[in-house]
Amino acid sequence: MLSAGFAGLVLPSAVDNQEHSSGFLGFIVMFALAIAVYFLVRNLTGRLRRMNYAHEHEMTADRANQPTANSTTDD
Repeated sequence: MLSAGFAGLVLPSAVDNQEHSSGFLGFIVMFALAIAVYFLVRNLTGRLRRMNYAHEHEMTADRANQPTANSTTDD
């Protein structure tokens, strides 16, 4: 039953691999994309670290500036 569907399919006897490969240009493009992704991820990681550090620094400064419940101000 399944073989009847493939009866009309004509396969070439000899496939020229040079005609159907991406070749050197495809390799260069994929290599360039991989390098670009590496640098983008590296940059993103650095930015996230800086944002986290800035947020922690801001939170510590806010805690230091908040008055405590025990402190009183006498004028």
